[in-house]
Amino acid sequence: MDRNPWVVVGQIGAPFGIKGWVHVKSFTDPPTNLMQMGAIHIEADNESWRPPKKIAFTRHNNGLIAQVDECEDRTKAEQFRGCELAVQRHELPELDTDEHYWVDLVGVLVMNTRNESLGHVVNITNNGASTIIETIREDSRYLIPLVRPILQKANLPEYLVVDWDTDWQTS
Repeated sequence: MDRNPWVVVGQIGAPFGIKGWVHVKSFTDPPTNLMQMGAIHIEADNESWRPPKKIAFTRHNNGLIAQVDECEDRTKAEQFRGCELAVQRHELPELDTDEHYWVDLVGVLVMNTRNESLGHVVNITNNGASTIIETIREDSRYLIPLVRPILQKANLPEYLVVDWDTDWQTS
């Protein structure tokens, strides 16, 4: 499986205040890890990435805000809404043996313990209690907690084995 050299680590949200700051949704755990990442790039046209001239993060309540490039006012900050932030894969910290980045789970085949396909991972979220993988197989959709004892085996990048019945679909 060819891995994309770029890994999305956050997304710019709505403007914050009148001086050009923006809300930032971090995809890192913990969210403040985004503040320590070097070489963050911002989404440009045509699915390409460019280094911002400036990006300065600060904590705000339970989240992050940032000042990007030459944004001096709310109107200029609005232009960045929805832009993703990414780093090159080699910039990410090394993981322990049993750890994986969520981005590497997307597209992986999920099988249950009876060797029945539950489809491929299309999305990963966290509901506060556990990580949830969303899989799609033909016209079936599954939301599967990625916790033990449900997760039986991870043989990435090929497949995951879960203790999940094909009848436990969400649609």
